[in-house]
Amino acid sequence: MPFNHFDIISPIYEHFGNFDRSHPMLDLLELPDRGLVVDIGGGTGRVACAIAEDGLPVVVVDVSAGMLKRALGKPGLMPLMADAAALPFRSGSVSRVLIVDALHHIRQQRETIRELCRLLEPGGVGVVVEPDISVFAVKLIRLMELVLLMGSHFLKDTELQALFAGESGETSMTAWRGNLMLQFKKEK
Repeated sequence: MPFNHFDIISPIYEHFGNFDRSHPMLDLLELPDRGLVVDIGGGTGRVACAIAEDGLPVVVVDVSAGMLKRALGKPGLMPLMADAAALPFRSGSVSRVLIVDALHHIRQQRETIRELCRLLEPGGVGVVVEPDISVFAVKLIRLMELVLLMGSHFLKDTELQALFAGESGETSMTAWRGNLMLQFKKEK
């Protein structure tokens, strides 16, 4: 199995940035009263925990056993080790899908976005939050990840939107605190 940086940093990962319920990504996700939520690249479940507080079941998908081990036992979370580009869910079976600060770590970005769209039920919502490479601080993070041989591929806003080309639905893009936030609404 290839080296996974996140297996190494998993014990300290949650100490580097909290996620709270005031994050505007939750508004973009338009959480329903019921339905399944899938958090692709969800790691320790730090973002998924905020969604699970609403009583929605959240499947946290990741390829890092170390990160998923930390998600085990958190209320409302179901950790699943899987490849983001080939997820084990029926098409149209998921209410909401999110990818927060993870897409730049995924080699098969286009295939992962196809999976996000495939999983969504008609009218479902997907949200991708990624560091904005046009921001200087993000350029420094990119450099650090390059030095650490993480294989990260950060996207410009136009590149992120282009990943959704040809999908049946609408996208909208906003920026917030050095992040790009893209919302995808699948056609009904």
